[in-house]
Amino acid sequence: MQAISILGRIIAGLALGSVLAFAAHAEQTRALTPVKPAPNNERRTALVIGNSAYKSSPLRNPVNDARAMAAVLTETGFSVLLIEDAGRATMRRVIREWGDQLARGGVGLFYYAGHGMQIRGKNYLIPVTADVQREDEVEDESVDVNTVLSKMESAKNALNLLILDACRNNPFQRSFRSGAQGLAQMDAPTGTLISFATAPGSVAADGTGENGLYTHHLLRAIRTPGLPVEQLFKQVRNGVMADTKERQVPWESSSLRGDFFFLVLPPGMQAEEQKRRQKVLVDRAVEDALKVEQARAERDRAALQEQMQQMVAVMLAKQRATAKAGGDNRRRARPRCQAGRAAGRSICAACQPADDNAQGRDACDACERPVFERRLAEGRRFLDLWFASPERTSSAVQAEFPHQGGHQGGHDQHASRCRGKAA
Repeated sequence: MQAISILGRIIAGLALGSVLAFAAHAEQTRALTPVKPAPNNERRTALVIGNSAYKSSPLRNPVNDARAMAAVLTETGFSVLLIEDAGRATMRRVIREWGDQLARGGVGLFYYAGHGMQIRGKNYLIPVTADVQREDEVEDESVDVNTVLSKMESAKNALNLLILDACRNNPFQRSFRSGAQGLAQMDAPTGTLISFATAPGSVAADGTGENGLYTHHLLRAIRTPGLPVEQLFKQVRNGVMADTKERQVPWESSSLRGDFFFLVLPPGMQAEEQKRRQKVLVDRAVEDALKVEQARAERDRAALQEQMQQMVAVMLAKQRATAKAGGDNRRRARPRCQAGRAAGRSICAACQPADDNAQGRDACDACERPVFERRLAEGRRFLDLWFASPERTSSAVQAEFPHQGGHQGGHDQHASRCRGKAA
């Protein structure tokens, strides 16, 4: 009897532990009202979901991210429904209820932090209760992101934001055939902006602080008054890229038609901010125009240099052909050059001093030493010096390259010296 009593206490303890563990990971739902009214009393409705307590691959930050996002959204006039560690049935139910709220008009926002994955080009949000053993089970165990977009489209409200901090590693990847990572690219319906924590097909880190890196920068940007939503996400991208040394690049797809500000500037600052932004736009336009002009100048320079190099190449080829023809006539009168070639030397002994002479062009024509490469290299250096010093006159540049203006004269002098030595 004593053994049975001890066994009963052990079973009771295990059952209590299981209940407590389940309670620690149980989903929670909270409805939060706006702390401050939205600008112009605009209707704003948000659904925020954070899933951390996964059985196979728990995450540290999503619930913290969801709580922080819900809090900051209430400060900007949003009514928020916050869901923590949701199962599939709960996620589908709250998305349906949120869609009904959107149909009443205003601005809608959906934020999700947790595991997400792409299967055959579709993106899925993974509930904490998902039991996925095979790739073909994902659709039954998760929530298709297109379900959220469908609710946005059906509501026909003015503006919607879909924010997915769900590009973490696939917790079921070992049992999957495909090696696709992150989320797939999505096109935003009209009036919608979709934001990803990183680029399609890439993976974002969960983060080591209280919040994930992407959400950390997003929270800070939302609290900045007077920041248009497109500029806001650009600022988030720059911050994340700077912190990760460009390994993580947040990405957006937008088809917004109107302007949206989480927080507007006080009336007294709006005029000054408008002037500042106008100056930024003007400076940016000037900078872009200068870049276009510089790119055009570079293209013109490259085209001109290519044209001049082709002209030099054609000219040198003609001179080489002429020199070869003259060398054929002279070789018959100069056996010493033939003997030099027969001995395997590139130039005969009688012509070597002329080749070393600084006043000579190249090797003598009778020995047919290749001259094309040397002349082309000299022509290129001539062009580089010309473009590097546009203010210098052509005569000043040619003074440093006397052969560029006097090919035939230098060539004739060298040919005469060679003929004198061979005689």
